[in-house]
Amino acid sequence: QTMKNKTDLIYGQSITDACLNWKDTEDCLESLSKAIEKRRLK
Repeated sequence: QTMKNKTDLIYGQSITDACLNWKDTEDCLESLSKAIEKRRLK
């Protein structure tokens, strides 16, 4: 959301940067999980 008037802000919604959608979040977490697993196998 864009910061216009503080009374119009939506609680819990970012004003600093765009949020990831659910699919992108899943992909990011899956990538992180694989990287951790790979590192632990070393």
